[in-house]
Amino acid sequence: MAEHRRRIVTRDRDLPRRASVAFQEFLDAQEAVDHDRRTAPPVSPRRGPTRGRRGRDEIRLQSLVRPEPDAKLLAQALLLAWTESTSGKPDDDPPG
Repeated sequence: MAEHRRRIVTRDRDLPRRASVAFQEFLDAQEAVDHDRRTAPPVSPRRGPTRGRRGRDEIRLQSLVRPEPDAKLLAQALLLAWTESTSGKPDDDPPG
């Protein structure tokens, strides 16, 4: 690993600096998102039937607060995405 890094740096001496700047920008963006999550008011789901404009479908988003991602749902989503990408069409039923 160290040998590979030495070879790469000899080809591009500015790479460590650019990587450091990019990583710091990533950390700053992550901190901004975390701050927004902490300060945003909670979103509660709407109750009852909803009516969209004529001839248009309505899309509803709900915010869920979970400290850890749901591994089962994530695995199902990845499997469904993989299935769609390999077959060219979505399945009727999600796995699980």
